Amino acid sequence: MRKLAYFGNAGAMRMVYVALGVSLVALPLLAGCGGKKNATPAPSADCSDISTQGWSLFAGGHYIEALARFKSAEETGGGCPDAFDGHGWAQLKLDSLAQAVSDFGAALAAGATGADAMAGLATARLDQSQANPDYTGAALAADSALARSPHFVFSHDSQFDYHDLHLILAQCRYGLGDYAGANAEVDSLGGNEQDPDSPTFVQDLLAEIQRLDGIYAGQ
Repeated sequence: MRKLAYFGNAGAMRMVYVALGVSLVALPLLAGCGGKKNATPAPSADCSDISTQGWSLFAGGHYIEALARFKSAEETGGGCPDAFDGHGWAQLKLDSLAQAVSDFGAALAAGATGADAMAGLATARLDQSQANPDYTGAALAADSALARSPHFVFSHDSQFDYHDLHLILAQCRYGLGDYAGANAEVDSLGGNEQDPDSPTFVQDLLAEIQRLDGIYAGQ
């Protein structure tokens, strides 16, 4: 489904350690800490109906029109995390990555319980800045999505699934210098594990991740 154009060669990789913003992934966790826990309100019928219209447009590739419907659903004030999630995925399709990150964070804060928003957040976090990818934030989101759904398949585009999340993790772990972790992700994708004792281990590992990128991210 997706190609990471910046993930090209070992010399271009940067070991970047960026903390995941508390306002995004941590919000659903913090909401349950201390004080009386407030139940997430059920989405209104209007919000759900309009979101369904948005997803229909999304499935047809009409992403700009889908954005408008998801925005309308958000404006009903019906407590509908699906609307923020849809808005985020449509923004992701349109390469509006910073806005997608914000939308997925809003979906999680509104009580999104499935893996869709976390999977979208992982993709947006990794792709957001090609010169300075947020490997740490993307990995945290991908790990969380897989914890919620180990055999994840995006409910609105089955071409994006748990293989993509493991590929994101392989890229993130490589970018962070965790080559053993990246090698483990290669194995989880059915790839060729590389020999850590080889003098060309790091280069060979990158080449294998790129090969897997061509298999899975190109679907």
